[in-house]
Amino acid sequence: MRKFLILVVLFACNFAIAQRSVLDSIKQQVKTHAKEDTARAFFLNELAWQYLDFSLDSAEMYYKQGLDLSTRINYLSGIITAKNVKGILYRISNKLDEAVEVGKEVVALREQYGPEPKLTGAYTNLGSVYLVKNDFANALGYFNKALENARKWKQDENELLILTNMSIVYNNSELNDLALEMLEKAVIINKRLTGESQRLQEAQLHTNMATIYHKRHLYNEAYKYYKQAYDTYKEEKNLRQLSIVVFNLTSTTRENKDVKSCEFFLQEMEQLSKQLNE
Repeated sequence: MRKFLILVVLFACNFAIAQRSVLDSIKQQVKTHAKEDTARAFFLNELAWQYLDFSLDSAEMYYKQGLDLSTRINYLSGIITAKNVKGILYRISNKLDEAVEVGKEVVALREQYGPEPKLTGAYTNLGSVYLVKNDFANALGYFNKALENARKWKQDENELLILTNMSIVYNNSELNDLALEMLEKAVIINKRLTGESQRLQEAQLHTNMATIYHKRHLYNEAYKYYKQAYDTYKEEKNLRQLSIVVFNLTSTTRENKDVKSCEFFLQEMEQLSKQLNE
């Protein structure tokens, strides 16, 4: 992904500014709530959570403070939240055995104390660790638990994420039909969602479906879904994702011996490369 590094930085610029504003706001709340109570523990954990995308060292520092305070004042919700951040931090840091251990602790606490809707996240996070470990049986076990809970509590966005993760498990297990089935269900759920990310999410789902069809040498189907993603990213002016899809379209049309289309997307790649490096 190094060739997309410049664009990622540009794309992330506004996001980073917004996130810095959120961090500053939460830090102010931590200063305001100087008394060692549940409010301070809550904001320490929230700060740790926000830092997961910004600084792992800071995330570790704040979750430890949140966990220590929550434990001393017997704030159960704070303990579970801090442990959740700890588990995600281990996963990001590729300390997968430790991530599994902490993930199991969070699941056990959620199963015992609730609230039940938050079990969806606990199961999903643990399943994600097993996915990274390539332990697909355990990954599917926890994803199925998460899926059942998400449907029970009508958590559409969570269901979409879980189905996408399950498609990755099936794809990595060479169970392509099941992978496509999960993605097709995810597309249906995505149509029920609203907001700016809905169209981009649908484009990503189409890209994933196209990738599976390409792997199965079903190039016409692959082209159809890549082209849908291409049209969306072009309209949204999302050059980073557009460049990835154009690269894949070049490969698909080449394999399908569609010379005219292949030449067109090669020219598109050249133009996008210039734009990305301006």
